[in-house]
Amino acid sequence: MGLTKEQKLEKYDIGVDYKDITLLETVSIKDDGKVVSASSTHRILCPGDDVSSESDEIKSLAEFLWTDEVKKAWEEHMKKINEGLSDNA
Repeated sequence: MGLTKEQKLEKYDIGVDYKDITLLETVSIKDDGKVVSASSTHRILCPGDDVSSESDEIKSLAEFLWTDEVKKAWEEHMKKINEGLSDNA
């Protein structure tokens, strides 16, 4: 059978204020079905991010969570952060 690579979404968490989606994914390398290497990564998707390359589950979740109200709140939050950073420059 040889080497195979398996990528799997292990879990996701939803942020309270802005409904950001934190993904925990694992990648396993298997040799004849036995795991010989594995690694995990976290990614965060924020309202308005392009999710077109995500799984159907994540796309549906983002569509459900990221209402226009949530996207606007996120944009205002980021604007305040960016303004604060430019004040300190």
